[in-house]
Amino acid sequence: MKPQILIIPLLMAIVVLAGPGHAQNSAPPQPSPLVLTDGQGEYPLGLHLEILADPQGTLNIKDVIAPEYDAQFVPSQVPVPNYGFTNSAYWVRLNLDNQTQQVGDWLLDVGFANMHYIDLYTPLPDGQGFTEKQTGVLRPISTRSVDSPHIVLELPIPPHTERTFYLRFQNGASMTLPLTLWTQPAFLNHSLIEQISMGIFYGALLGLLFYNLFLLFSLRDKNYLYFVILLACMILEQANYDGYLVAYIVPNLYSVSTYFERLFLALLIVSIILFSDSFLEVRQRLPIYHKINLVIFAIWGGLVLLAFFTSYHFMATLMAPMSIFSLLVVIAVGILSWRQGFRPARFFIIAWLGLVASLVWIFMVRLGITSSTFLGENFYRLGYIWMAVCWAIALADRINLLKEQTETANRELKKSENRLSQILEGLPLGVVVYGNDQKPSYINKRVVDILSNPAKGIIADIAAGRTLAQALKYYSFKIAGSDQDYPLESLPVYSALHGEPASVENIEADLGDKRIPLEIWASPVKDDTGKVDSAVVAFQDISQRKRAEAELINYHKRLESLVEERTTEVNAVNERLQLHNDWLTMVNKIHQTIVGVSNLPKAYAEMSSRILELLGARSVFILRWENQNDPSEFYSASLPEDDFPENGVIQATFRQDSSLRQDIELGETIVWSIDQKGTLPVSLEEFFGRNEIKLSLFAPIKVRQNAVGVLGVILSGPEREGTIWQQEELVGRMAFDLGDLTEDAILLDQALILAQLDERNRLARDLHDSVTQALFSATLLAEVLPQIWRRDPELGVQKLDKLRQLTRGALAEMRTLLLELRPSAVIHTPLSDLLAQLAEATTSRSGLEFKLYLEQVPMLPENVQIGFYRIAQEALNNVVKHAQARLVTLSLSATPLAQDPGSVAEQELRLVIQDDGVGFSSGNGGSDRFGIGIMQERAAAIQASFSLVSQPGRGAQMTLIWCGEVGSFS
Repeated sequence: MKPQILIIPLLMAIVVLAGPGHAQNSAPPQPSPLVLTDGQGEYPLGLHLEILADPQGTLNIKDVIAPEYDAQFVPSQVPVPNYGFTNSAYWVRLNLDNQTQQVGDWLLDVGFANMHYIDLYTPLPDGQGFTEKQTGVLRPISTRSVDSPHIVLELPIPPHTERTFYLRFQNGASMTLPLTLWTQPAFLNHSLIEQISMGIFYGALLGLLFYNLFLLFSLRDKNYLYFVILLACMILEQANYDGYLVAYIVPNLYSVSTYFERLFLALLIVSIILFSDSFLEVRQRLPIYHKINLVIFAIWGGLVLLAFFTSYHFMATLMAPMSIFSLLVVIAVGILSWRQGFRPARFFIIAWLGLVASLVWIFMVRLGITSSTFLGENFYRLGYIWMAVCWAIALADRINLLKEQTETANRELKKSENRLSQILEGLPLGVVVYGNDQKPSYINKRVVDILSNPAKGIIADIAAGRTLAQALKYYSFKIAGSDQDYPLESLPVYSALHGEPASVENIEADLGDKRIPLEIWASPVKDDTGKVDSAVVAFQDISQRKRAEAELINYHKRLESLVEERTTEVNAVNERLQLHNDWLTMVNKIHQTIVGVSNLPKAYAEMSSRILELLGARSVFILRWENQNDPSEFYSASLPEDDFPENGVIQATFRQDSSLRQDIELGETIVWSIDQKGTLPVSLEEFFGRNEIKLSLFAPIKVRQNAVGVLGVILSGPEREGTIWQQEELVGRMAFDLGDLTEDAILLDQALILAQLDERNRLARDLHDSVTQALFSATLLAEVLPQIWRRDPELGVQKLDKLRQLTRGALAEMRTLLLELRPSAVIHTPLSDLLAQLAEATTSRSGLEFKLYLEQVPMLPENVQIGFYRIAQEALNNVVKHAQARLVTLSLSATPLAQDPGSVAEQELRLVIQDDGVGFSSGNGGSDRFGIGIMQERAAAIQASFSLVSQPGRGAQMTLIWCGEVGSFS
């Protein structure tokens, strides 16, 4: 009794759900040994087995023969024990009593060909141990006792001997134990019958495969392709399940046979889905189910990939329900297609009914309702063949249906051809249909109108049956604009008959007294096999279009000439504008770096090089003089091949008494070319001649309407950048910008001098207002202190303390002034020290009392450090001038913004200055709005937030907050 039907997906699910029900929960009495006699050659062992479950799979032979487990063996109550899908190992104990006279070698046939691991323990003759034999589908074929697709083991039992054998079974999925004991002659007879039946079964499937393969090549129908793939997958799946694949075809791949099972099952289900989806035309008839089929197809693809990374048991538990769902969808689609009137679906449903009937029969055998016979055990194979044959009939029925549909379509086609003929006759185009014989089979009326000239005896007539070559000669087709005959191979219809669509408009028909220009299109008409069946040609008389094209060409030529002229002008203007833009960009950039006359040499040198590049000049020089002195500064730039060693000649030409210098000081731009000899000093013209200079321009550099220098440009000729006047305009503009730059540098120097004077005056006032007055008061107090001390020592101590405060305040004021004189000290002194010194200086100057809460803060960026110091300085000045306060609270703190408290990468710096003065209304803004505006501008410059809050009579509070990256703590 062999459970081959378990490979069928529907029965796989039955085994999963109903399999464990076959296991016995009760413990019936121990069975007596199976008595073997000479009169019987086959013994089904299902009811003679004692079985022990090993869920962990850790027991060995010593464990199971021990008293602890010996009593746990449970006798089997069914012909074929079945435990469903499980990872557990199962131990089988078999007691045999050989009462035969001569039979000592018996064969144990494990009907389930895909059992992964089988271990046979044969007792030794002395009864003191066991010999172990390991085999199974995941072990080499050489471990089997008999060359058979089934796993067959030899059981040596001498006559008149009783022996107890132990077997251990372990499988990744279904645990079914169809065990049969045979004598060798009976096993050979049984194997012969089985091979014959298997030959019939596989022969029928292979016959169907080759027959449908022949139909596939004959009909070229994709449904036959899917059906051939389905039959091939069915054969492979059965051959693997029956053990033939591993036993005879790929014996060396036994270690991966479990992947074969999963792969072939997936391929079988997928091929059924593909065949049913195509055969039943699900995409057109049931689009929703077509999408479901695509999803199922994708899931099976994922399961195949997953099979290489998971266990066999896990994949079996996934594939079984997925197989049921997939096949139920296929059956449901078949029923719906049949109900919609798709005739071939009836055979599709009948095929499934036959398979389901065979499955029901096998299930009844498993439940013991019907007897287990060889035919009953293999009845499902008839179901397979039934299904394949019915599907083949369904395909044939579908062909008949297609034939009927084709006949109907042909009738409709004739009607369509008649309608098409009427439409073609009404077209303004000439239409000709050519066959493979290069003769026309149809022409419309417009062809006759275009190609006929009755006066010359030229008539377009399909009855003449002219070939392409004859038509070329008859209508005298020429290449347009010539008397050369048009080549046959260049005709569009010739190309179309060879499978390539084509068109031409360089052909003319010479009809004797007139030549008609034609535009011709041709497209191939192909049959179902892709071969060219005919060609459709369309053409029209394009005489009017040719005349219009000729006129249009003349118009285009005129337009192109105008556009070319305008383009040349625009390009010249754009090039000049680009030069101006590049020059202005460079001038603005240099303007930003100029802080005085000391920067001019570098700026002149850079501008000389840039002018050389912009104008494509050979050399550029800038001469600059002060008042009426000779040129004191000379800057030049030249091409490497034009690095003139005689630049001194140019510099000498512009001495104070030279005529060229006088012309430049009058504000004129001097242009000299090679055809103006005698207009420049002789030394300069000789210099130009030696160096083959053809064109030079000299423009004055003016400051306040006075020439303070000259810009000279030496060019190869006027062709580089247009006309001479354009170059003169551009060089003059450059000289004007150089004058502005020079004037700005002079003004910046003057402004710097004035700023220095203002700063000196401010420092002098501060020294007079603070330090000088403090020192004067200290001097007077020191002079009278001895007299006060002699009269009243207690008052002397007070005056001495006052003297100390005056000198300390003077010292603080002096330090503050020194910081003002050395800006670098403000940058490198810790901010907390700066604020403390500022508070002490304010105290000495105004007598204000301070409360300081100053933290050591990290080193700040320079602009932030200066900004905080200046804002604090301005705020304290406002307090002294306007607040009438007695106490000022000044606090400085830094808070890390990062989560790590020890990090100083980003900090929030907060400065708060609060006084107890008279305050002001927030809307009013205080009496020193200018000072508040300065503080706001400084805060915005360092991207800090600034706030000033005050109420009349309650003082004021200034808060400054800045966030950013800082250095280490100071």
